Amino acid sequence: MDNKLKSVLLFFLTFGLGFSIYFTTMHELNGTIRDPASIHSKITQLKNFDHDQLKSEIVQNFQISYLDNGDKAIRFQNISSHVCKTYQKINLEFIADGITVSGEPTQFSVEADCLPAQDPAELASIIIPVSKFTSLKPQNAVIKFNNESTAYTFTNTGDEWPKVWILKNISFKNLNGQNTSVQLDTVGLNPEYLKVLEF
Repeated sequence: MDNKLKSVLLFFLTFGLGFSIYFTTMHELNGTIRDPASIHSKITQLKNFDHDQLKSEIVQNFQISYLDNGDKAIRFQNISSHVCKTYQKINLEFIADGITVSGEPTQFSVEADCLPAQDPAELASIIIPVSKFTSLKPQNAVIKFNNESTAYTFTNTGDEWPKVWILKNISFKNLNGQNTSVQLDTVGLNPEYLKVLEF
């Protein structure tokens, strides 16, 4: 009887240990496979993502904050400044909501340096100086302020500044012309999924 009991206990002990090792291994493998798309870790290499994965990550973590002076700060919450080693510029393209001039949409783009924030692991915010734009007459132009490197380009501008701009494209650019772009949907989406900048 004792031998049978020992055999049964040994069987269950061995089975339980094997079962535990199997699930631990599978969990680690799944973690490795899912890691590039994880929203809990910083993105350090854009090339690890296909277009749809990167689009999903950016849409979920792209944030526009309102500053006290009326300006806006754009932040990529899940992208590490490590990407700036590959890409030196970030370009954002917006279209004015429902506004066209001679049949062409009014557009606004921002080209800024890719820089680390005060926390070197973070990507620096891109400031949109709305208060400065609204003090100017609407115009088709490339605008820079105080010898800053950030360039703001307006095309097909009418007599008044549009109040609502919808993000349509994000590009990370390097000096060798190797760009990574994410085209965003601007039509037919639930408004809560649109990335909207207000002047």
